[in-house]
Amino acid sequence: MVRVEEQAYSRRLRVYNWNQQLEKFGGRPSGLSDTQGLFFFIISIDFTKRVPDEGIFDPTKTWTQKVVPSEHNQLLSQDSTEMLSRSVLSATDQFLPETVQPLGAQISDCLLRLYRFSSDRLLRPILPRIVIVIEVSQTRIVEYCSREEMGGMEYQIPFTSMYRRSDIENPEWDSWDWIYDPEAHRKYELLRNSYTEEILCILDGLTYLLGVKDIVPIYPITVDDPLGFVLLPIAFPSEAIKESPDGTCAVCLEWLTLTGDGEAVEVARTPCNHIYHLHCITQWLGKNPSCPMCRFLLP
Repeated sequence: MVRVEEQAYSRRLRVYNWNQQLEKFGGRPSGLSDTQGLFFFIISIDFTKRVPDEGIFDPTKTWTQKVVPSEHNQLLSQDSTEMLSRSVLSATDQFLPETVQPLGAQISDCLLRLYRFSSDRLLRPILPRIVIVIEVSQTRIVEYCSREEMGGMEYQIPFTSMYRRSDIENPEWDSWDWIYDPEAHRKYELLRNSYTEEILCILDGLTYLLGVKDIVPIYPITVDDPLGFVLLPIAFPSEAIKESPDGTCAVCLEWLTLTGDGEAVEVARTPCNHIYHLHCITQWLGKNPSCPMCRFLLP
């Protein structure tokens, strides 16, 4: 008899606008509709097989990436966001059913608490693709009764390498994919150079798994939004306070409220319960992913 234990939790969650038209090589469509966003999972895995009575302990560390399409309008309400979080986790075929519920609740809670998706934006006929990037730590322990059982009915964790793309094993190349346009290449290089190493890794994984090309020229989905892969700011719970708490903003080192006429400034409270000027913490998180005070990793 095999006994399986699994735990998984979200280590980090970020949301991006991907304002770039996607197509496969040869000009073929990407297969995604204009109303679809993406969940991109980066999963670190600790997988252990053991036979307690015989002292067998076989740990393995690995990782995988999964991408799951979703509809933008499913982010409009609490109920649909909670349902969406569970459905995309199930669609990865990576987690046990009993893990999907608590992990989905953690993801939906983070989305609802830290981001605001307005109907005016999500129901637009054309908008940049919303990409939700989630780093997950997964631990699975498979316990066998005997060595013979482990050898006869090997239990493996579902694993699909990011380097396997069955739907694009033989992409149809087209000569137009490789036409050199100096101005288009200059704009492409400027855009790529503006990305952090982290964003470049995310884009490499997304384009590979989706089987879409990431070469010039790059066209926006809509000209009303910035081109490329842009991080959305966190919608911290903010407030205007009249009296300064006992402290200063750890980013700019100024008092959290203005002195003299008592004019209030907008501040933000992080999930780890530290308060900063809203504009200061927004700029800080554009360069650093952690709280300036306690180094808590912020989504």
